[in-house]
Amino acid sequence: MPASFERQQNRVINLGVYVGMMDERERQFLQDLSDQAGKRGIRIGVFSRRDIDFSGTTIRMQVWDHQAQRWLVRDSGFPKRIYNRCLDPARPARAALTRLLRASRAQLLQRPIAGKWRMQQLLRRHPLLRSAVPRGARLRGRAQLTAWLRRAGAHVAAGAPLSTQRASTSDSGARTGGVSGSVVLKPLTGSGGRGVLRLSMAADGAITARGRDRENRIVNRKFEQTPKRLRQAPQSAVAACLRWIRQTLGPVPLLMQPFYKLETRDGRPFDMRAFVRKQFVNKSNNKAWQTIGYAVRVGESGGLTSNLAGGGVALTLQEFMKHHYTNTNRLQTKRLIERMNAISRRIAQIAERRFGTLFELGIDFALTESGQLYVLEVNGKPGRSAFLQSQQADVYTATIHGVIHAYLNLTGGSRH
Repeated sequence: MPASFERQQNRVINLGVYVGMMDERERQFLQDLSDQAGKRGIRIGVFSRRDIDFSGTTIRMQVWDHQAQRWLVRDSGFPKRIYNRCLDPARPARAALTRLLRASRAQLLQRPIAGKWRMQQLLRRHPLLRSAVPRGARLRGRAQLTAWLRRAGAHVAAGAPLSTQRASTSDSGARTGGVSGSVVLKPLTGSGGRGVLRLSMAADGAITARGRDRENRIVNRKFEQTPKRLRQAPQSAVAACLRWIRQTLGPVPLLMQPFYKLETRDGRPFDMRAFVRKQFVNKSNNKAWQTIGYAVRVGESGGLTSNLAGGGVALTLQEFMKHHYTNTNRLQTKRLIERMNAISRRIAQIAERRFGTLFELGIDFALTESGQLYVLEVNGKPGRSAFLQSQQADVYTATIHGVIHAYLNLTGGSRH
């Protein structure tokens, strides 16, 4: 192809999608987004930080060729609009995007939102949400972690959960319930269940840690309390566990929360995802935010997380309630959906006021047997694969159209 033609091609990327490492689910989404956007005359280019040439003000883009059904590589100028889908929490990825935004003066389709800790603090300040958002703290050190573990164990020994959940192992429903003598640690940034650990303390002080490392591999370790008579300097199990965590996860800040046992009858962890999207027809109306779909992610038996990246499967909310909450009728399910919708829309409104332009969020919920909803996480770069896997193609397509509508809203309806 002549170089002059290549330079012409440089100008046709309307929307750049910034990514990190992509799995097959994300690649499929970007392929489908490219197809749908192409029907509106919007050309999508996908790139990572390693594709940016700041000296030449060009980016090596991956462009989906619908006719050839394959990805092609094209050099492009800096795009005017950028959709940030990069899940890499490392500083170089963030720094490259910041530098690109400065150099190109491009607009972001969606502003970044806070990490888990700051988002939790923001939401708990609102009276209507405080009871739905679990308390937490940034992990600071050994004394703090020991206090949390002992408090969790004391509550369990006394038969009193740390929240309003009630412990239950009813055969008629999912085995949800109270807080065990455990805490959960989560990286403040990141997704896919990577780096999430459950720590439990036994009566003799031994610590058990299980979950996933930063590569999403299953980990399971036990740390014994060394008796004083065997060593001059006794080894604290908590101290040994913290050293192992730093080696396993690296120097990442961690959020500590109570552990809520949320399992199906066969011991599989689950959570519920609500996908909220901005409707651009009436920006001044609170109803501009709409929940367009729900899915339930169910993890592997005996696991800690339910993320699809870790081997989980997805079901519709109705299907999950029918099989795992057999005593729940349609009216109760309807009320559950109404409650999730109200919380999700409220969170979206608060987040947009605090962080600026937003158009989509994924909100993850925990559901207790007593019907209490807890907000587990707010995702500013939500995945869509749960809707495909649960055969909700209409919801999946609506999430793609949301990206296109957000782009057109930024450009005033123009494709350029």
